Amino acid sequence: MCIRDSSYQIAEKRKKRKKEEREVGDLLVQLSDGLPEAPNPGGDLVDYERLYECIEQNAMKSPKDVVESLVDLAEKWLDGNINPDDITIVATKKG
Repeated sequence: MCIRDSSYQIAEKRKKRKKEEREVGDLLVQLSDGLPEAPNPGGDLVDYERLYECIEQNAMKSPKDVVESLVDLAEKWLDGNINPDDITIVATKKG
């Protein structure tokens, strides 16, 4: 037997969730797992903590500059190696 929430129940649950407000200047970065899982020559992965630090350090810049800083980080980390996965990065800032 499969028990499912009705559309009404789902809508009510969504209404109860606290809506997170975005403020002018807030930065949203979306990326694929190809970046945090990029290996350096020693096999170590970039990992999310390193990416978070890079984003924090560049958050006041334009979205384009934030993306470029992440690409630079990846290129330095890969140290000439080819990443086995694709990388997608999208950055937007609320105006």
